[in-house]
Amino acid sequence: MSVDFDGAFIDSVFRRWEKLSPEQQEKASTDRHGQLRPVDPDTWALYDTKRYQRGHVDVFRAVYEKSHHPPKGGERLLVVDIGSGAATVAVALSEMLEPEQRTRIDYRAFDPHPTMRKMGEQILEKLNAGFGSVIFCELLEEVFDFVPADRLLLTFSYVAHQDSVKRSDVAKWAQHIKRAIGKVKFPVELIYTTADIPEKPDRLEELKRELQKAGIEISSTPVVVAVKRRSFSCVKPNGKVGWTRTNAEWRTIAEHWVLGLPRAAPPSDRVKSGSDLFHEVGSCPPEGFEYYPDFLSCEREQALLKEVNRDDEWITKLARRTQHFGYTYDYNSRGLNTTNQTEPLPRWLEDLASEVREIASEDSRRWLDEPFKQAIINEYKPGQGIAPHIDSPAFGPVVATVSLGSGINMDFNYEPTGATHTERLEPRSLVLLYGDSRYKWRHGIRKRKTDIWNSFKIPRQLRVSITFRQV
Repeated sequence: MSVDFDGAFIDSVFRRWEKLSPEQQEKASTDRHGQLRPVDPDTWALYDTKRYQRGHVDVFRAVYEKSHHPPKGGERLLVVDIGSGAATVAVALSEMLEPEQRTRIDYRAFDPHPTMRKMGEQILEKLNAGFGSVIFCELLEEVFDFVPADRLLLTFSYVAHQDSVKRSDVAKWAQHIKRAIGKVKFPVELIYTTADIPEKPDRLEELKRELQKAGIEISSTPVVVAVKRRSFSCVKPNGKVGWTRTNAEWRTIAEHWVLGLPRAAPPSDRVKSGSDLFHEVGSCPPEGFEYYPDFLSCEREQALLKEVNRDDEWITKLARRTQHFGYTYDYNSRGLNTTNQTEPLPRWLEDLASEVREIASEDSRRWLDEPFKQAIINEYKPGQGIAPHIDSPAFGPVVATVSLGSGINMDFNYEPTGATHTERLEPRSLVLLYGDSRYKWRHGIRKRKTDIWNSFKIPRQLRVSITFRQV
């Protein structure tokens, strides 16, 4: 059974808008760029829903399709929607999922504005989405009163850019999310979409810091979508809504997080940074493996990506594109001609190499007397990878790799015993290989468009790696 958003929108939003006087409509239509406080008039909430909801639904649909998978088999999915507006997330799920899948979704929504809650209830009632259960909560703590579920998805749709969201709100979110994670025996997912407004405080980055301070481990993946704007225009004679489409795209920031409490560390001191959330259950990383999941900030990552693409001087001899600095590596002979120097490391790479050296542990730092003199930048599109290998002995004792843009599963194997291990390399992370992990274990990336991690299917996106080596 398909859902009829147009009909629900007309009955719950447009008919109410029609009843307003021209003066009320004009006063409510002052463009506040989606800013709405709990104390603002009902007419403002009505205008915001009329103007923005269709577009926000489109954006969430695009992000969800790239980052999440619907309930499978007999799974029950609990969706906790914080700052729900007029049920934007629920509308998107209703449009995307099959009726049988929707019956296994329990939807809990909180929005501080009473009119938004009321419109959300009305829209879902008219939509006849067929969710297992639907509850709109007046208090934030009520939305975390869980029903039994197999998976938990937290959603923030166009909340973080709101002026009414304060640091105290972020602290409350973190407190309740940590409590929720402690209730379940599986990792919790979080999807957020928000407006890309540089001058606004980044409340989601604040939330990430609050959760990390509270001991929550976070695996985050940016989700890049291109969604054309469409908004309400009119009601057609056939009872359908006329949506105005433009070539302009929504300026959106979106991420998919996997959250979990750290488990007891394995009996090994070989992991100098990171946590079990990023390691394959039941195995330990090779000796000489160091992982730093938040080596870079989001702003630093974006600045580096701009530098990578500034001159567009990519080498296309391989299936994946590469750039070489310092010395050119010969993929055929698997060797390095030290007399064949290419462009020296530019200042931005020199600076990044210095940051790598500064964060390294004492164990790895003793091998870093020699500076990094060679760098290779690899671009991995979804479906691309690299065969298992050990870096050429022509390079020095430490190999350092910074990941940008997207996460990836990296596989390790030790041929003499057949031992294997998998690590999740998140965007903005740093990996150092030395000792056994550098000289004895092969590492590679499988050619596929999705990775499975902690039972979650994670679609790959464009990934760029910067690898430093000593010569």
